[in-house]
Amino acid sequence: MLLLGTVFLLLSIPIVIVAFILWILNFRIHIYVTIIETYHYNRIQEVPLSVISSDFKGESFINGLNKAYFGFFSDNQKTEWKKNIKEIVDKQLGGVRGWNLAIEDIPIGFEEGCRVMAAEKVCHPVCYIICKCSDECGERKGKEVDVVHRASDCFKPENLAKCLGIWNINVTFFSETYFIPLAFNGSTFSTTMRFNAYG
Repeated sequence: MLLLGTVFLLLSIPIVIVAFILWILNFRIHIYVTIIETYHYNRIQEVPLSVISSDFKGESFINGLNKAYFGFFSDNQKTEWKKNIKEIVDKQLGGVRGWNLAIEDIPIGFEEGCRVMAAEKVCHPVCYIICKCSDECGERKGKEVDVVHRASDCFKPENLAKCLGIWNINVTFFSETYFIPLAFNGSTFSTTMRFNAYG
């Protein structure tokens, strides 16, 4: 009995030590992944606030938005304004595969590559907008993915997933809508900004 107990003890000690080392390694990996994901997710959440509160070439985002929204920017000025925003968001997001920020019919972020477009406005008897995949979407080029009442509703994560192919998007990190103040145009004081970030 004593010999059997000693053999069992000698065999169980290395097993316990190996199991403990494996647990420590797995725990460390799990904690590391959790910290990275939390940091990444928090950084993504901060993007809309940083955009809204930033100045672009000495002009506040809200002021620039009003000019872009109401047509006071030339095409070149609007392109430059969007480019400045895109550079700041790209820098802040780092390794995220893709993102879009849409304010009504002003998309920022997916100007290059496959994206969803508010392609056609059809009125009979009620007006609605047809959302389609852009020309860069390969075999899904021109595919109709949704019918909506507002152009901004085209930029939903599920519509982009339909254009890219569902397997190309592993995770939608973030999808949220924010109210943005506008200069009063006789009908509204605000519009909405939708921000999506994908991994």
